[in-house]
Amino acid sequence: MRTFRFEPDPWLFEPSHPTQDCLRTVRPPRQRRAAACPGAEGRICRVGEIPVTGAFAEYCGQRIPIMFGADDWVALAVQPDVEIPDAFARGTSRRFGRYEPWAKVPRAAIDGVVSVTATGTLAGHTVSLNGRHPDGRVLVWFVGDPAAARKIGLEGDQHMGWSGIVNPDDLTDIHVEETRRR
Repeated sequence: MRTFRFEPDPWLFEPSHPTQDCLRTVRPPRQRRAAACPGAEGRICRVGEIPVTGAFAEYCGQRIPIMFGADDWVALAVQPDVEIPDAFARGTSRRFGRYEPWAKVPRAAIDGVVSVTATGTLAGHTVSLNGRHPDGRVLVWFVGDPAAARKIGLEGDQHMGWSGIVNPDDLTDIHVEETRRR
């Protein structure tokens, strides 16, 4: 397990550059979600994204979120305009209240799976960072005192936990743990 510690400013990851020429876009990527890698025409880099909890596949030199899977395949969270050479099916599934596209690939096509646990501090309370909203905000979960949850603007109850969508600038002391599962 590797542990990373991020300071609140800057809270962005540095861009990762794929080592293989396997992810291409059919049309130019949106600036917020992806950008062309310098010196690597047509490749995709993930830039400026706050880390979130979840399982990520290492595929063609990049980490791509896994939406769901089975024993012999995984569904990678990728936009429809991203070419995935090993994809044998594509579709959309409801996730975090909206439909998101995916591409299924055989497990044999991925280099590994990394489990990421990301936490941060919101108004003095530790929260789990569980997803990204399309506008850049972050889905957070909190288990703790109901008065504290209400004070920081989260909704829910003491049995199911508290959640909310917050501005990344409101998060401090972001902590990430990675565990290789395969």
